[in-house]
Amino acid sequence: MFNVKKAMVKINSELVYRYFILDQNMPVNEVNFYLDYKSFRSLNTGRQYAYYLCKYLNFLEKSNKNYLKATDKDFKRFLDYILWGNSNQTNVSSINGAISYNTLKEYVVVVTGFYRFLNDERSDEFLDKRHKTKMHRRIDRYQKIYCFNYGNYIDSRLRILKKKRVKIRWLDDELVETILTGFNTLRDKAIFLITVLCGARIGEVLSLHYDDFVECRRQNLRFIKPHESKGLSEGEARDLLLPENLCRIIDSYILSERAIAEQESGAYFTKELFITLRKGNNQGNKLTYNSYRKAFKQAVKRSGLDSSLFATHDGRRTKVMSLLKYQSEHGDLTDEMIRQIMGWTNPATINSYKNMKDMSYMKSILMKVSSFEK
Repeated sequence: MFNVKKAMVKINSELVYRYFILDQNMPVNEVNFYLDYKSFRSLNTGRQYAYYLCKYLNFLEKSNKNYLKATDKDFKRFLDYILWGNSNQTNVSSINGAISYNTLKEYVVVVTGFYRFLNDERSDEFLDKRHKTKMHRRIDRYQKIYCFNYGNYIDSRLRILKKKRVKIRWLDDELVETILTGFNTLRDKAIFLITVLCGARIGEVLSLHYDDFVECRRQNLRFIKPHESKGLSEGEARDLLLPENLCRIIDSYILSERAIAEQESGAYFTKELFITLRKGNNQGNKLTYNSYRKAFKQAVKRSGLDSSLFATHDGRRTKVMSLLKYQSEHGDLTDEMIRQIMGWTNPATINSYKNMKDMSYMKSILMKVSSFEK
């Protein structure tokens, strides 16, 4: 039986977390090499890949099949299994509450990517001529797994999966105000507004330091620098411009909610600006991403909206769209300026947002034309 474990390992003299797959408490090296490769940029990606692969490996084990000897037919049987369990149905028209089409595609990406990885690794192992033919056969088998068109296969087996939910990509002013009514704390309201008004990532917001903010207020400044920024070292992080009304909300949070949490916990020296308020072992410590995400989802739900349609990253997207709107109306904001404001390392990132903006604009024009034709 395969299972997933999280452990700390040393990579380049640095301790980092990684997800591993174990078989009877023994590491499966080739699988874990792949997970380590996928965890390089994001540990969450490694976690998702680990659980998807673990399910696939356990399926093969129940069929007395080793993953190194699996074929495209075995993977198709696995897709059938996660579509409708142990049933052998092949003409199902719909399954209420079934796995979504997107999730099914993710399984395909993970497993086929694993065999592509194996193919690349094994293609250099022809050192012993006695095993050359056998190895070629194995590599050919891997290629059949990752080269097959699974999209057509899935469509032919199941015509209707759970409908894809159309998620909100960015927020208009009305949505922002609606969501704000759902927050129970000034802390969470301030974090949400920093993502919307500054375009900050959640990790950047949670890395802000208390002393830096206090010093900004003392000197009557409005810029503050995060201590963590994706793809950038601390010294390269961009400055965030905090509007005065947002600063006043943070002031109120410091004088009320933070002060009470510090007094109750005795944790007066936490360097981060945003701390855990709830009583318990973590009160007074740095607020975690998962804690804020939970608070954000609850706020969306309390405001009367469907929380499954919203993500914490929506605030950052909202800032990008407001910058693009300004750019279309004025000539003094370049793509490079937007890249620096948003802290992107890749200049091409802006193109996906421009495509979303163009599509939104086109839809609004079509609506106007339709109204005129009536």
